[in-house]
Amino acid sequence: MGSRAFGTTEVIAFLFVFALSLTIVMIFTNQLKKEVRFVQLNYLSSQADEMPKPELDEESYDSLEESIAMKSISYFSHNTTDNPIDYVTIQKLIQNGYIDNVYAIEDSKVECSGYVAFIKDYDDYKTYLYCDNLYKTKGYEVLKEIE
Repeated sequence: MGSRAFGTTEVIAFLFVFALSLTIVMIFTNQLKKEVRFVQLNYLSSQADEMPKPELDEESYDSLEESIAMKSISYFSHNTTDNPIDYVTIQKLIQNGYIDNVYAIEDSKVECSGYVAFIKDYDDYKTYLYCDNLYKTKGYEVLKEIE
């Protein structure tokens, strides 16, 4: 008959190639998003290092936690595991020169402890602080400082 219509085999082959192409494009797009976000966070981290440090009395705990999280990016870029979440203690960041000692906003004699969690699936950094009875980040777990 000489019909020019596609047969079942051609349609299945086309759908397979189309699905494979779409999957590859999605993987590359996702990877590109992660790389762009990492570059942006590194840029913000370097900008944070260059900015003059505000007086601790004027800084809220939220901005203090954010500042510590931003500075931990450099640490995590060299120290990660295969776990979905990595942790680093505030003490380790201080010892390795990523941050200075952290003190409570209300009382500069009270040193804070805590850790930063790097949640890889969301490319998110979250700081958890404990400053004696003055402040504790919601969700803080003391066991994470021991790990």
